[in-house]
Amino acid sequence: GAGGGGGREAGGSVAYVRAAGTRSELVVKSIQAALPVPLVKEPLLRGAPPTWTADGTRVCYVATPDFWCVGAAGGTPQRLMAEVVFAEFTRDGRALIFLRSENGKTRLFGSSPPGAEPRVLDTVSLPDGTKSFRLSPDGTKLLLRDSINHLWLVG
Repeated sequence: GAGGGGGREAGGSVAYVRAAGTRSELVVKSIQAALPVPLVKEPLLRGAPPTWTADGTRVCYVATPDFWCVGAAGGTPQRLMAEVVFAEFTRDGRALIFLRSENGKTRLFGSSPPGAEPRVLDTVSLPDGTKSFRLSPDGTKLLLRDSINHLWLVG
């Protein structure tokens, strides 16, 4: 039996992390396919759910300690950004917004275009223990989740 991690969808497919024992793998499941397609089996994936690129051609994920992308049909994963705790692309695909831990404190960064040299987004004050976020559809607000599952809306 396999357990599942968080998933995100694009088009007619969903990407998620499937765990079995000490192993985990990134898989894509089309709504038309009977079985999911494994994309990445190693390294072990952390708890952050996978995310799709804006064009829906790649699935990206956090694997200790970096942010990687792989083609939705498979292929060789490519590292997009180092030292990422959680990441999400803007709706238009022009930027990657991500969390990075530095000296025990989590900070928000942006990389535009995705993969470019990141810059600190210090106009947003993060609560202690921020672990993940969701961008609002218009990209003006963040819904943050901390380590004890409190939610914070900032913008």
